[in-house]
Formats: sequence, C-alpha cells, structure tokens
Amino acid sequence: MSLFKNFKVTEKVDLQFRAEGFNVFNHTNFVLANSGQAAAETTHNQLATADNVGGFPNFGQAGGTLNARNLQFGLKLSF
Repeated sequence: MSLFKNFKVTEKVDLQFRAEGFNVFNHTNFVLANSGQAAAETTHNQLATADNVGGFPNFGQAGGTLNARNLQFGLKLSF
C-alpha cells in the first residue's frame, strides 16, 4: 500500500513525499522449509535420514514467521 503527496516547489521543481507499507494488514506469512537448509532441527520437509531413523517430529510444520509489517518513507525531487 502506498500514499503519495506531490508538492510544487518552483515552476520546474516538484517534490514528492512517499509512504509505502508492506504487509500493512499484518497477515501471518509462514516460513516454508526448503531442502537446502543446513540444520536438521529447522528442516520440516524430511521424513527420515540414515542417522535419524524415527524421522523428524516436526515434519510438515511451519518453520516460523516472516517479519510483521514494514513501513518506509521517502522523498523524490524532480527537476
């Protein structure tokens, strides 16, 4: 989501204020495990390995969540 406000500084110079939000409604974004993860305790998509015959107890579970919401502000000068 973005909000912009344009200001006329002079006849040829414009200033734009920008406010941008990512994940504004704060929906949970889960970290999905991938096969390239190094630590076995954070790998949630393996059934079993040779040294872990019983498998991983957390198979199929989300590995955590991503950052909540991010906001950024900026100024853009056009001439």
